[in-house]
Amino acid sequence: FFKTLFFAADRASDLGRCKSEELVWLPNEKGILFNHTIGKTLRDGSSNTFPILVGTDRSMCPVQGLRVYMRVAQSLRVSLGNGYLFRTVNKSHEVVNEPFTYDAAQHRFRTYLMEMGEYEKGDTLHGVRTASAITMALGGANQPSLMAHVGWRNKTTAERYMRLDRICHETSPAAILQAEVSKRGKESDQEQTDVGVFYQDRNRRQYRPVFQ
Repeated sequence: FFKTLFFAADRASDLGRCKSEELVWLPNEKGILFNHTIGKTLRDGSSNTFPILVGTDRSMCPVQGLRVYMRVAQSLRVSLGNGYLFRTVNKSHEVVNEPFTYDAAQHRFRTYLMEMGEYEKGDTLHGVRTASAITMALGGANQPSLMAHVGWRNKTTAERYMRLDRICHETSPAAILQAEVSKRGKESDQEQTDVGVFYQDRNRRQYRPVFQ
């Protein structure tokens, strides 16, 4: 859930209500496309469509995380073919087909951080979404693709993050000052993938349901 949350940059409350039917594989299983049609900000019937892509680091890959999650669910004889993707457990310790609420997710998130000794007061799931947006902006995502991926409709919100790219890039005054002081070379640019254009330009007929 938390890996998907970061790479999707979705609201935790919306992701917790995601239905299995909303997921399809990208061609050659290079990722999973979410066609999110419900949630706090989607009550007018619109949808938020975004992909999560396969990564080279399996420990960080959100697609690999979902694969493991599906295998565990299968071993527990929990069918994910219909209903909510992320399930909750009732007071009888039974897995039930109900949404994974924000409060439940936040509690689990805080518990994990405390177990790792990394929890700081104020750490929230909204911070995960913010960190995702900042990472994409700093990586060079353009405004339309960033808005499409995160599901923003307000350009002002996107522009606030896009300004970070202009003041925090490797040739910014701050970066030059740091490089001069530390006498370290600049890091080379990394190839960027405009995921917004990638999934918007694809023919939806190439995709097949994740759960069949």
